[in-house]
Amino acid sequence: MRYMEEIRGRRRKKGRGRRFLLFLARLSAAVAAALFVILYVFFRIPAAGGSMEPAVSGGDFVFVCRIAYLFHAPERYDVVAFRDNGGISLKRIVGLPGETVTISDGKIFINGTEQPEESAYLKNIDVAGRAGGSGVALGEDEYFVLGDNPSRSQDSRSETPGNVSRSDIIGDAWLSVDTSDLLPSFHLLIP
Repeated sequence: MRYMEEIRGRRRKKGRGRRFLLFLARLSAAVAAALFVILYVFFRIPAAGGSMEPAVSGGDFVFVCRIAYLFHAPERYDVVAFRDNGGISLKRIVGLPGETVTISDGKIFINGTEQPEESAYLKNIDVAGRAGGSGVALGEDEYFVLGDNPSRSQDSRSETPGNVSRSDIIGDAWLSVDTSDLLPSFHLLIP
C-alpha cells in the first residue's frame, strides 16, 4: 500500500512539473506574438498640427497598421500614413488611381460626379489649389489626399505633398488616442 502511495506522489510531482513547463511555453508564445504585433504590425506616430481635426487633434497618438494594404489597395476615405519630405503625414484618401479630382465651389467632384456631403471631410473646402479648373488627373499608382480640416492642411491640393504614390503609403491609421485629459480617449479612424 505504501509503495503505491509513493508512486502516485511521484506522478503528481511529475505532472506539476509538466504543467508548469506547459504554462511557461504558452506564456512565452503569447509574449513572442505580442512583441511581433507591437514591433512589426502596428506603429505609433504623434499627430502634429490640426490638419486632421476633428478626427485627430495635434498631440494625439495615432496607431498605424503596416500590413493593412498587403492584401488590398487603399480605399476612398481611409486615413493613411505616408512618407512626406522626410517625415510622416496623416491624411484621408479622396481620389483613387486613374480618377480625376476637381474641387469647385467648395465641393469635390470625382470624374465629374459630385461627391455626397454626408461626411464632414467633404465640406467647406475654401481653396481648390491644383484641383481647381480641370482638376488633377491621378496616375495608376497615385492617390489624392485631403486633411479633414482643409483650411489648415497641406495636402494634394498643393504641390507638396501633391499626389501620394502607393509606394509612399506606409499603412492605414486605425486608432487615435487623445492623452490630453487625465483619462485617455480613443477614436477609431476606420470609415
